[in-house]
Amino acid sequence: NKPGQPLYNTEKKALRERSNSLSLSTVNNGGPRTTLLSVGTLENKKDQNPNKKLLSMETIVSYIYWLIQQPKEININALSLDIIQNGR
Repeated sequence: NKPGQPLYNTEKKALRERSNSLSLSTVNNGGPRTTLLSVGTLENKKDQNPNKKLLSMETIVSYIYWLIQQPKEININALSLDIIQNGR
């Protein structure tokens, strides 16, 4: 589903809750580390967002790499990335 479609927000919330549940299980019981990575608008949507600063795939990949490189005893539950539009 896409933004604006009826199930989009419900599915997004369910994914967030499942990821949080997995992260808590990892912290309390061990298991695979999980991170919910939420990203803003990517460059592939440039036509739909002509006046907006957009995230590049290279930026997303660098943050995924950063997450993977964290110490094994650390679990980062969630990371949300977006570009500040009116920042300096």
